[in-house]
This record gives sequence, structure tokens and C-alpha cells, in this order.
Amino acid sequence: MPHFAHLLYSFTLYRLGLKSKDLLYNYEIDKQGNKVAVAVIENNPYGSLDLIKHIVSVTGNVISFVREFLESVVGSLEKHEKDLERYARSAPTHASSNLVSSWIITTS
Repeated sequence: MPHFAHLLYSFTLYRLGLKSKDLLYNYEIDKQGNKVAVAVIENNPYGSLDLIKHIVSVTGNVISFVREFLESVVGSLEKHEKDLERYARSAPTHASSNLVSSWIITTS
């Protein structure tokens, strides 16, 4: 689950054109409820960024932003799965080598 929190943080930075110094994130895992809560917050004591308004100005609304994030994650995972399948089909099923190794041992 920490990876999911970091993905949201990274996506937020990328999508909003921010730098890593601009935001922080924290997460909490509820293992009993099988949930994770992720907080992405401004790293500014004055709150000058107004993260929610910035998200709305870029994506139209927060729901669109979350949907875009989830579609991005799912798309990346699907691409990764296809890459793994392609690799599995092209990988040799047995190893062979034409290399011949030789050792010369000399004693004096």
C-alpha cells in the first residue's frame, strides 16, 4: 500500500506541474477494513497553493482527477502485464551455449 500512496503523490506532482518540495504525503493502512487513506498536502505553512482549486483548474473537478489517476495506474499495470507476457513468449525455454571454456594451469 505504501506504493499506492507514492503513486498518487507522484501523479499529483506530474499532473499539476509541481516540484517534490511543493507537496508531502502520508498514508494510513486499515488492515481490517482492507483500506488505505492517503493524504497529499501542501508543503507550505501559508497554504498559498490551494491544492483543491489547483486540481479543479487543471482537471475540471476532483472526481476527474481521481479517475484520471486510477486510469493511469490501471493502464500502466496493463502495459506491464503485456510486456511480461511478451517476454515470457520470447524467452528461451532451455539454455544453451556455444561457449567453450578452457583452463590452463601451470605449476613451477
